[in-house]
Amino acid sequence: MVGGGGYGERKKVVLKKRKRIRTEIQKEAANLRERRRMKDLNAAFEALRKLIPLLPYEKKLSRVELLSK
Repeated sequence: MVGGGGYGERKKVVLKKRKRIRTEIQKEAANLRERRRMKDLNAAFEALRKLIPLLPYEKKLSRVELLSK
């Protein structure tokens, strides 16, 4: 066929579409893993904050301040 407009061209379009769908699914999964990781990290910092006494007038410690105490 002249111009290459046969089965091979159609196959490339299908493969690109599948790759795009798979990439979007992988991206969603990575985002979910990152949200879970941050949730766990924040929970760990909250637990650590509860172990360090503060005076009533002091503000909540930042992560850096918390780790330096």
